[in-house]
Amino acid sequence: MKTIFKIFLLTLTSFNSFSQEIKIPELNWGTRVIANDESIVVSGISFKNNRTEKFASLICYDLELNKIWQLTLDSKQTNSVDTITFWENKIIISGTEGKEDNQSVKKTRFIKIISSDGKNLAEINIGNSTSKSTDFIIQKNTLFLGYKKSSSINYGDMMKTSMNTIVEVNLTNLKYKIYEHYLNRSTPEFIFASNKNIFICGEQFKNDDYNVTQTFFQNIKNTKPIDNLLPADKMESLGSGITTKNGFILVSSSNIYEKKAYEYLRIDALNFKGKLRETKIIPFKELGWLDRTPDFLNIENKLWFRVKKEDKKTYLVQLNSSGKEISAREFKGDRRGILTMNSESIIHLWDKEETVRLKKYNR
Repeated sequence: MKTIFKIFLLTLTSFNSFSQEIKIPELNWGTRVIANDESIVVSGISFKNNRTEKFASLICYDLELNKIWQLTLDSKQTNSVDTITFWENKIIISGTEGKEDNQSVKKTRFIKIISSDGKNLAEINIGNSTSKSTDFIIQKNTLFLGYKKSSSINYGDMMKTSMNTIVEVNLTNLKYKIYEHYLNRSTPEFIFASNKNIFICGEQFKNDDYNVTQTFFQNIKNTKPIDNLLPADKMESLGSGITTKNGFILVSSSNIYEKKAYEYLRIDALNFKGKLRETKIIPFKELGWLDRTPDFLNIENKLWFRVKKEDKKTYLVQLNSSGKEISAREFKGDRRGILTMNSESIIHLWDKEETVRLKKYNR
C-alpha cells in the first residue's frame, strides 16, 4: 500500500511539473498571447531590411503547441498588434501600421476580425494612433478600445496635441464612434465599462514634476468630463485594473524615483461612477515579497503578480481585491515576456536575442 501511495505521489509531482516548450522561428519579437480551452494565439513581429521594416503576424496553435495556421498582415513599413481577444468563434485584433523615423511617426490604428481558421473577415481603420492600446471590452455586440492619438506626426508636437481616446464599435455593422479628451502628459492604460458609462484610466505626470505621477479615471462619454485624479505625492506606477461587484479596483506600486526603491502596493477602490471610495497601502514586507519590482499580470480580470518571495523563489501570486493572498504557485520560467492562462495551463511567451519561445505549464 505504501509503495502504491509513493508511486501516486511521484506521478502527481511529475504531472504538476509538466511543461512543453517550442521556438517560433517565424517571429523575432512576441507582442501578445491569448489562450482558451481550444487554442493559443500569438502575435509578434519579424524584422526585415536591417530592422527598418517590421511585419506583424498571428500564429494559432493547438493546446499541444502544434501550429495550426499563420496570418501575416498586409505589408507596410512597420505594423504591429497591440491586443487580441476571442469573440464568439472569431478573433479580434487591433494594432497600428504606417511609417516612423527618428523625428516623426505616421501610424493609423486598425481593428480586424479574424476567422477561427485564420482568414481576414473584416477590418476598419479608425485613424491616427500614437500609443499602444488598452485591452478590449466587449458588451454583447459592442466593442470598446482605448488608445492615444495626436493631430501631429512630429514627436516634439505630439504631447501638446495628444488626446486620450476610446472607440466604440458596433461589431454587427462595424460602424463606430470616437470619444476624445485632452489631459496633458497622460497615457491611457485601462478602460472600464459600467452600464452606459465608459471610463478611461491611466497615468499623468503631476504638474511640472516628472518624479510624481497620479492616476486619472474619467468617464469619457461625458461631454464635460471632470478630471478624477487620485492623490499622489510619489512616483507610483499603475499596473492592474479590474472590475468587481462593487466597482473598480486599481493597483499601483510605489517607486521613489531618485533612489529606485520600491516599497508598497497601493490599492484604490472606486465605485461604478468612478469616485474613489478607499485607498489601502500594503508594504511588500507584509506580503512576504522580497522582490522590489513585481510584475503585474492582467489575467482573467484578477490580480496576478509575478514576484520573488522571501525564500528567494519566484511565484505567480493572486491577491483578492483587499490585497490578501489567495494562491501562490512557484514559477521557474524566464522573468521576461507575457503570461496568460486557460482553465488548465499557464502560457508563457517571451523572446531573447530575437528568438521567440512559447511554453506551457500545468496550472
